[in-house]
Amino acid sequence: SFTQLKQLKRLRMMKFTIEPDVMDIIGELSSIKELILSFCNIPDPSSILNLSNLEELDVTWITAVRNNFLEQLPSRCPNLQSLTVTACYKITDVGIRHLLQLAKLEKLSLLMVSEVTDEFIKLFHNLKLLRCGGCSQITDNGMLTLIKYANNLEHLYLVDSGITYDLIPQAAAIVHRRNNNVILNLVVDDDYRDRWRREKEQDDYPLLIVEGNDGKSDVKRKHEGSSGESSLDDDIEEFMANIHAFRNLKIK
Repeated sequence: SFTQLKQLKRLRMMKFTIEPDVMDIIGELSSIKELILSFCNIPDPSSILNLSNLEELDVTWITAVRNNFLEQLPSRCPNLQSLTVTACYKITDVGIRHLLQLAKLEKLSLLMVSEVTDEFIKLFHNLKLLRCGGCSQITDNGMLTLIKYANNLEHLYLVDSGITYDLIPQAAAIVHRRNNNVILNLVVDDDYRDRWRREKEQDDYPLLIVEGNDGKSDVKRKHEGSSGESSLDDDIEEFMANIHAFRNLKIK
């Protein structure tokens, strides 16, 4: 049983229905640092807030995760470094602004959270990774502000968001001025990537790699075989398609 796993560090469950009494037991496992509960049916996720040692949390498609849950995260789970709230569609800027209090947060994924704008997202200057594909209210201005001040940002996923092509050359100019040599992997719609490939001058921007959602970048040959955050999104297009399919099933 869960109660015998007092030293458990990682717990991953997908597509389970987790009743409140089981969630209460999970909430007593204070040693957990990584909790993945994606696509689970959880009527009440509040027990998660008892896990003060959490460093990574994934609550993809748990619709009971709302603004009041995010509001409590900084005080209850202050060690969070990675948070995934993909397809938690009831989240808005009201909840996102509280996450700014998470001093250790480096990775934030909120794919397909359509009510979120970049009013507060642009202020997460400590991020190394941000995924907000499918967020139609994310704009060029907000993301350029983020890129300017988040000097350690390595991975930015903006497929099917509200950005335009104009973001790419402006982002290139910003990262070109970085003095820490941190490379930014920027993932955008395929047509934007293709246009950038045609229009940019060769090797002008070594600190920017522009990828499409097909996993191919504008410098694929030069970086082929290298490791990095860009590889994390090789299957993201399929993942988002599965999200859409899952949503349709729920509607039916």
